[in-house]
Amino acid sequence: MRSDHFAPERTFVDQARRRQLVEAAIDQLAESGYAGTSLAAIAARAGLSKAAVLYHFTAGKDELLREVVTSVIADATVVMTAQIETEPTVAGKFRAYITSNVRYLAGHRRQILALAAVINGAPPSADGASMYEPMSEKAVADVIGLLCAGQRTGEFGSFSPQVVARSLRGAIDALEPVLRHDPGADLDAYAAELVAIFEKVVAP
Repeated sequence: MRSDHFAPERTFVDQARRRQLVEAAIDQLAESGYAGTSLAAIAARAGLSKAAVLYHFTAGKDELLREVVTSVIADATVVMTAQIETEPTVAGKFRAYITSNVRYLAGHRRQILALAAVINGAPPSADGASMYEPMSEKAVADVIGLLCAGQRTGEFGSFSPQVVARSLRGAIDALEPVLRHDPGADLDAYAAELVAIFEKVVAP
């Protein structure tokens, strides 16, 4: 019979095991892509049985990979938000948004490759759309909000926030193949070029 006295400890162990499996899934995805990532492969990488994976992720591969996406995005959000919020002006926040995005990608290569593998490889939902499309649209919406704020303060000029936001997100997301095929690429220079380009676009 399970004692409530031991429940917190077991909960902690369960959380640690789930985290272990998420990390194993990230490694497997980054190395082998979506098609090469099975529960059996993740279990082997973690040194566990497939049954152990299913104990913690009862809905199977989809549940585990959703946890991967949620985990990576949450971590990136915390890291980047801390850098963006230190800037007192909207223009400064915009620069920090670009540089913090690129720096996170550069410093978390395996996580970003895993994230891209899931988003690009996961089968579409019943309506034919990507099940992760809302996350992409939120990223665009966040940039739109920043751009609109800059227009309201007069720090930015007249342009379509949606066009600029989607262009910027496209330029940042295009780094995934660079991470995969050219791990030695100078991403600080890439970030500096992006800042220079988009500061001209939004200039008053």
